Amino acid sequence: MRSPRSSTAATSTKRSITLVAVWVVIITAVGGFAAAAILTSNRNADAYTLCQRSGFKAAATTMIMVDATDSFTEDQRRRLKSTIEAERERLPEGGRLILVSLNPDAAWEPTELVSVCNPGKGETANPLLVTRSKVEKRWRSAYGDPIDKAVQLSMDRGVSERSPIIITLAALLARADFDTRVAARRLIIISDLLEHEKGGYSQLRGGDFWAAYQVSALPKNARLDLHAVSVAVDYLQRGKFASVQGPRHQAFWERLLKEAGASDVSFLGMSPVTASPSHAHIGRR
Repeated sequence: MRSPRSSTAATSTKRSITLVAVWVVIITAVGGFAAAAILTSNRNADAYTLCQRSGFKAAATTMIMVDATDSFTEDQRRRLKSTIEAERERLPEGGRLILVSLNPDAAWEPTELVSVCNPGKGETANPLLVTRSKVEKRWRSAYGDPIDKAVQLSMDRGVSERSPIIITLAALLARADFDTRVAARRLIIISDLLEHEKGGYSQLRGGDFWAAYQVSALPKNARLDLHAVSVAVDYLQRGKFASVQGPRHQAFWERLLKEAGASDVSFLGMSPVTASPSHAHIGRR
């Protein structure tokens, strides 16, 4: 027969072992969180932080220029919104998206509507430190929502007779956050590409686009350096300028952008350009 004293001793031993196990679990958990916190505090700045710190340290930069000098149809509004949303999703974590509007009254000063860095949606987040829902909330407040608001602003700009597109592009390429120090640059042009300056170079008169451009002041006054820049154009069709727009008009812009050094030039949702940038029928603004 087991004595009461030995039974009590056994129970006490079991309690001690249980308490030790509990403390081991607690210490291990606390140590794990502490180690994670220390590693997080001592690691190098992540891509998002670098992007916020410096205009030319972003992992990649996408510049989107919206030309609203003519009003948009409802279909063009939807197209503009879809194009910008696609570029927003395309950027990697730590990438910067800049949305500007052509400023017809001061071509060298495009209107910046937003400039934000992508904090990431949580794919690389450490679940020990932050929940996925919290990361996605930060993505929405710091990146998604500001871009959505800027898209609306870009569509509500006043129309103008002037369309200084080439000067606007030169101004964008001179920005500190989009010059040659910036890695992985991408330029999106949302426009009808109908360059027009009253008394200056205008494509609304048709004719030989390239020859007229060469004898204008633009090649000297608005030099473009697009080396290593990927360019995509969302070419907005204007029914009233159907006689001017088209393959030859697109070919002029493709030649201009490629001769300025663009790594590639594409027209979103359209077949590759095959015409030469020569004559087109005369049109009027």
